[in-house]
Amino acid sequence: MKIINKDDCLQALNAIKMYGGINIPLSAFDTFDRLIEEHFSPQSLKFEELHENMWVYDVKNKCCIYIEEFTVDNQMMIIRYPMSNRDSNCEWCNFEENRFYPIIIPIIGDNNEKHI
Repeated sequence: MKIINKDDCLQALNAIKMYGGINIPLSAFDTFDRLIEEHFSPQSLKFEELHENMWVYDVKNKCCIYIEEFTVDNQMMIIRYPMSNRDSNCEWCNFEENRFYPIIIPIIGDNNEKHI
């Protein structure tokens, strides 16, 4: 199975625009354009978008981190590195622009399927 890339998605959307008929609202096309852009070009999270009990990708350390505690006053947080070589140690971390990104975890299969 071929992995779908941004060009594949844009071509499919253009085909829908061309052959979809007049019953599709223009706002739907805009929504799909934005969805494609967000998926293939994720934007870093702003400080206001971070919160406790949240998983994010840290580009500085190249790993997923868990935000365990959060302080709004000085833009610091306690982060946990459970998936790196730090053996689940916690440490304080300052917020940095363009460092933290959202993690998208797909649901594979349906609810009735058993995974081993």
